Amino acid sequence: MIEYSKLFNRRIEHWLDQAYGECMLKDEYCKQIVLDALLHFSDTRYRLWEYTVAANHVHMLLEPMEGHLISDIMHSLKRYTAREINKQTGKSGAFWQREYFDHIVRSEEQLYKYARYIRNHNHEASDES
Repeated sequence: MIEYSKLFNRRIEHWLDQAYGECMLKDEYCKQIVLDALLHFSDTRYRLWEYTVAANHVHMLLEPMEGHLISDIMHSLKRYTAREINKQTGKSGAFWQREYFDHIVRSEEQLYKYARYIRNHNHEASDES
């Protein structure tokens, strides 16, 4: 089961990294909406350890603070950013996929592994622009 999960996650990441779709987050204004939203509740609802906004997806390493659920955090971020990006682009309807992928960090080693992955992805996303 663990091997399946690794292969499945790698396949999803590969598809995302190919920059399929509209890639609305390549637009600097749309990207900034997401960045501002991520930083707005940092240190009040969650501790934001690492993040990057790619052309068609976002990676973030966050730790929910007491009294805040990851599902509520994600719902709020997605709802707000979708509404603001739709205003900016003149579009309506869904912007994000309903689901999101999350992983529980169970050790310091995993924390550094995920942080390194996101940091490296940030450099790759910058190179694509």
